[in-house]
Amino acid sequence: MFKAMMSYLHRVETILFFVAATRNADLELHLQAGEALSKLFFSMDRIKYKRLWPRYIADMHDLRINHPQTWEELHAGNISVTKSVIPFVSVGADHACEHLNKLMKIRSGIIGISNNANARQRFFMVTPELSRLSKEFKSQFDMEADRSTEHHELGPSAVKRAHGTIDKIKAAILSHGNPFTTEEVV
Repeated sequence: MFKAMMSYLHRVETILFFVAATRNADLELHLQAGEALSKLFFSMDRIKYKRLWPRYIADMHDLRINHPQTWEELHAGNISVTKSVIPFVSVGADHACEHLNKLMKIRSGIIGISNNANARQRFFMVTPELSRLSKEFKSQFDMEADRSTEHHELGPSAVKRAHGTIDKIKAAILSHGNPFTTEEVV
């Protein structure tokens, strides 16, 4: 059981490194974690990822030589979208686009937009402007939502909830015995 638990922990650690790279907008860690993830994609037989991910990593490394200006932009932290001064809150570009789309969605708002090229083009042209207007309006009345000075998961209730979850996981694992004891082969 020890080997299985350690293997699982190494996989989780690899995924957490990749999340940390995105949250900190760290290009070097992004590439290192990406290479480690590549091994997981092969071991888990994720066909699309194991085919495309090594190409992505190679292309990213090639940017340093072939497109140094792009490399410098990404290395400066622009590999992720950061909207706050709070550390560890950057998100990937795809996630940021989803945030932007969510701002514009209303009840049955943009359903079916992918089937209508004209509607899709108008939506993507007007969305940034509507978002800007919304932020400007809120700032006039001191309604800005981003007033927090610390990460939302560092608040007392979040920490208490995390400790409770950790205790539950620990109890569940230990109910099956200590996974870090070595098993004797008979």
